[in-house]
Amino acid sequence: MNTRQSPKRYLNKLVLIKSAGFDYAEVDLGGNVHFVGSNGFGKTTALRAVLFFYHATSEKRELGIKEQQMSFSEYYFQDLNARLIYEIQTPRGKHLLTVYKSGGRLRFRFIDASYNKDLFIKDRKACTHDEVIENLEKAEIPFSDEIRRFADLRKVIYGVSKYNTQFSLLKPSAGVKSHHVEGIPKAITNIFRSSGLKSDYIKRAIGEAASADYEMQPISLETIANFIHEFDDQLTDFEDFERNKGNAEEIVSLEAEITQQQDYQQRLAKQIGGGVALAEKHLADSEKLLAEMQKEENEMKAKYEKAETNYQEKTAEVNQELGEIKATLKEIERREKEYESINIGGETFSIEQVVDLVAEEPRLKDQLIYQQEIKQMLVAKTAEVERLISDQKASLEQKFTSRKGEFNEQKQLLKEQLHLQKEKLQSEKQEKLEEVRTKFFTQEGEYRTELDQLKEAKTRADVALEMEQDKDFAKNLLVENNTLRFKLSSSIKENKHTLVETENTIKNTKERKRLEEQIIRNEARNQQIELERQVKIASDEVEEWKVRQENYEGTFREFLDQNKSDWAENIGKVCDEELLSRKDLEPSLLEGESFYGVKLDIASLTSKVTATDHISSTYEAKKEALAKAEGDLAELDEVIDKKVEKLLGSYSKKLTKLEQTLSDLSSEIVNQEKELKEAREQEASIIEKGNTLKEEALVDLRRKLRIAQESCDTLEGKLADLKDDRWAQEREISDIFNSKINALKEEIDGKLAKLEKEWSAYQGDHDKRITALEEERKGLLEEKGIDTDKLAEVEEEITILNHKLKQVEEAQIVKRGYEKDKTYYLDKAEETRSRKKFQDRELEKLKEEYDKAVEEYEEQLNYLDDKRDAYRRTKDHSNHLLKQFKAAREEDEQAYERLQKYFDEGVENLNEAEINDSDLSFLLTELRKSLKEKARLVSTFKSKGQIFTGVFRRDNHLKIPALFAQSTLQEFIYLAKKVLPSLLDGERLSHMRDQLEKQHREIISAVARQVKDLSDTSDLIKKIVKDINNGFAKSNFVGVVKSIELEYNENNTPLLTTLKKIYKLNENVSFSDQGDIFKVNVNNSAKDSRYSVQLLKDLRRVIKENAQKQITLEDTFMLRFRVIENNNDTGWVEKLSNVGSEGTDVLVKSMIYITLLTVFQENAYKEQEDYFVHCVIDEVGKLSDRYLRDLIHYTNSKNIRLIFGSPNENDPSIYDHVLKLERNSKTNKASVVKLVSEI
Repeated sequence: MNTRQSPKRYLNKLVLIKSAGFDYAEVDLGGNVHFVGSNGFGKTTALRAVLFFYHATSEKRELGIKEQQMSFSEYYFQDLNARLIYEIQTPRGKHLLTVYKSGGRLRFRFIDASYNKDLFIKDRKACTHDEVIENLEKAEIPFSDEIRRFADLRKVIYGVSKYNTQFSLLKPSAGVKSHHVEGIPKAITNIFRSSGLKSDYIKRAIGEAASADYEMQPISLETIANFIHEFDDQLTDFEDFERNKGNAEEIVSLEAEITQQQDYQQRLAKQIGGGVALAEKHLADSEKLLAEMQKEENEMKAKYEKAETNYQEKTAEVNQELGEIKATLKEIERREKEYESINIGGETFSIEQVVDLVAEEPRLKDQLIYQQEIKQMLVAKTAEVERLISDQKASLEQKFTSRKGEFNEQKQLLKEQLHLQKEKLQSEKQEKLEEVRTKFFTQEGEYRTELDQLKEAKTRADVALEMEQDKDFAKNLLVENNTLRFKLSSSIKENKHTLVETENTIKNTKERKRLEEQIIRNEARNQQIELERQVKIASDEVEEWKVRQENYEGTFREFLDQNKSDWAENIGKVCDEELLSRKDLEPSLLEGESFYGVKLDIASLTSKVTATDHISSTYEAKKEALAKAEGDLAELDEVIDKKVEKLLGSYSKKLTKLEQTLSDLSSEIVNQEKELKEAREQEASIIEKGNTLKEEALVDLRRKLRIAQESCDTLEGKLADLKDDRWAQEREISDIFNSKINALKEEIDGKLAKLEKEWSAYQGDHDKRITALEEERKGLLEEKGIDTDKLAEVEEEITILNHKLKQVEEAQIVKRGYEKDKTYYLDKAEETRSRKKFQDRELEKLKEEYDKAVEEYEEQLNYLDDKRDAYRRTKDHSNHLLKQFKAAREEDEQAYERLQKYFDEGVENLNEAEINDSDLSFLLTELRKSLKEKARLVSTFKSKGQIFTGVFRRDNHLKIPALFAQSTLQEFIYLAKKVLPSLLDGERLSHMRDQLEKQHREIISAVARQVKDLSDTSDLIKKIVKDINNGFAKSNFVGVVKSIELEYNENNTPLLTTLKKIYKLNENVSFSDQGDIFKVNVNNSAKDSRYSVQLLKDLRRVIKENAQKQITLEDTFMLRFRVIENNNDTGWVEKLSNVGSEGTDVLVKSMIYITLLTVFQENAYKEQEDYFVHCVIDEVGKLSDRYLRDLIHYTNSKNIRLIFGSPNENDPSIYDHVLKLERNSKTNKASVVKLVSEI
């Protein structure tokens, strides 16, 4: 049993309620605990519940839970009322931490009281959360607000929270922050997980321990890179401008020339605007008059078309009415003829006789009744015969009547068919006539439009002929000649100017080539001196190391290697290489650790000598450095020659190109002067050539005028032919349709005659059948003894009377028809004939009026054409002026758009004086020349501007914009007028130079200061590593593990090396305010400044390559492990996975992590001895009782208690508590049984 301490702060008890297979379990944790139980009985479950107290987290890996397993909250809180309760002992007493699940997440709450089962269990059932709160309130026990975040709970446990401080397990030292205690739960977790060892984790722990004392902050590489980036960019911008200052001055000069040309163009534009406005005014006036005439012509045309339409409509109306009158008159004549002789019953009657016959109807009916009564008396005995004959007669009469109705119906249908087809033909006739008229009007409109165009073309040709006759061709040619001469003179002047510039450029290029070659060779000399110095140093070092290697025998180093293997860690810290190389010291060994009677603490000293094992490798490294330096020196001349050759090649190409340009310009000037001389000599022949051109132009214009006149005559002939053709087509259509109507009438009349013939035949057959029936009746009566003669007489009289009555019936029909026809036709015969004569006269009148309207229209049209020609001449003349302006505008539309404002000003100040052709041509020619000159200047201006701005970064600090080919001219002008002048006056650049000097000093100083802070902690880190190693040595109580060591080495990455160079340079050089970074090869200060700038650029590069955001203390050194067990040496490695057997592996890792845990404890809880924390180690059965006893003894002295778990029992005297885990085979519920407890 170990000696018990008297701690006041520790985790005292764990209670599981309805959690992870436990209905209820209390676990005492006030000391070293051993859980015993078979696999699967809940040992690991209980251990993990303890681990959760120290490292509350949702991460499975942090709690040793496999990814495929349930999470902590899922496994431990499956029951709704599941709860974990931790009892914590502090100087103020005991309090509880209860863990439960609410809303699907774990929640935490502190209770200010010791554990009382009745608060959480009632009637042998677990209370709900609300019931627990109710119990606490009834008992008036204080409790905290609900904690929802794992991080907040950990802060309270480790005493670094601002809230619930009374419930903290630990009380940290002053100034300790949350990040200082983060290593404690991680170390406890790694012990439980038996994780592999990684140097990065140990380094971080050591670094945090060291930085906590020094309040170290990481070096922000992003911030440094940003500062260097800003400085480097500004320095680059400044140097780029200094190199291209001449180009900037040239750009400003070009902008002034462009402005001068713009002013001249604006004056020309105002004059041209006034001239164009006058031409437009004349054009508008003439177009207005022409439009009015066109309107007048359209009105005339509309009037003519209206008269035409009116004539057609009225003619159609008259013809339609005349047709109806003719049809009515023809019908009257037919009916008059019909009523002259009327056939009734085979007899011919006049209409008067028909009227008299109708008047005889009463008398004839009385006679018929009388005769029928006589007949009735005669045939009283022959009723049956009479009935038989009468029925047959009635049948025949019925058929006759039916057939007669059909005849009349067919007759009526034929008449209606005649009427309908006549109307259809009349409609078709009218449609054809309308089609002919529409086609005529369309063709006439096209011909008249074409005729107008031809007349306009004729007018234009006439105007053009008049203008050409007045035009001076020689004058135009002379203007062209003058323009050519002016152009050649300007071009010669420009080329001569360019020639001088090119000569100066060649001279400057040669001088620049000489200077750059001199700079390269000066730099080469400096490099040669530096390389020779490096070769000398390397040679001396090689010789020195060679001597050390060759003179090893008999030296003090040999004695130490043979007699004291660890001399480098003690003696090596207080001696140097010279002492080790001496052979006259006669060394010997003495007992003890004294140094000439003085005991030294050399832990804080750094070894200044090289271990013997490293002499050979160091010697080889020095030889390689010497060989490299000699190689660099040998290759220097060749490298310099290549640079010079490349420089000369580059400048040779430039000079060749410039000399070729110079030659081309000279040749071009000679050719242009020759052309200018010829142009001056050509003036004498220009007049003759102008006359020839004029005559050629007049011949062509006369030909065009003649063709236009012939075209007009031809088209007028077509118009006359079109009218004749129209009348011929209308007459032809009328004749065709009249013939169709007559043919139709003849066809219908033939059908009616045929029908009358068929009816007459049917009527004769009917009469024959009636006669036959009478003969049969007579025979039957004679057989009956009737007086047939008397009966025959009576019947003959009845027949006559019936015939008369039938004639009366027909006469009545004729009379009714006559009376109707008399009303509608016969009485209107004279009126209808008068109407026909009137309509005939009306047609003749309409034709006369129409012919008169056509004649007036053609006369007015010819008058308008003659009047319009005069206005067209004015219009064409104005157009001629405006076309010159339009052509010039189209030649350079963008330039004219820019000058539009000044054209408008010319319009506003318009002078009514006329402007002639030559004036406008001269102004347009001058403007064209000025635009070309400006375009040349703008092209050069933009080209030089692009080249100049292309040198600078887009976001440069000089605010020089990035300009491209597509950039606007205004952007280039802004550069020349707003940006460059402020830079060329020097004040702005001077201020920028001062700022760069200040930035340079501040960056170097800041970087050096942060590197110094890191460097100053190296001795402290070495001490911490030594303390850990000493701790390992003292705690190495197990014979199988011979040693556990950590090795510290400085980390010399390119990034850290560059930082150290800056720090060293800052220590050795004091940077002044004299602007040394802008001087080249002037003095040592300037060289150091330029070297410092290069170091800053190198630092920026390596930061970018490493993609590292910051450098912490642990980045400055490397840490390795070495474990020797059972004569197996792991060597120096950065991580360990397995060390020897399973038991040894668990022991070694536990020792390392426990030792590391003590580092965290001592850092965060200095001078605090009244607490302990638990380390949880599962499967401790792999360790022997001896190992366990010694391990517990060690941890007890370090404020640590151990909780073990294993299937088998160890020596119970080793532990404070031995708890056995059991599981009910029926309910599968786990329980905890105390086997040993000191409480």
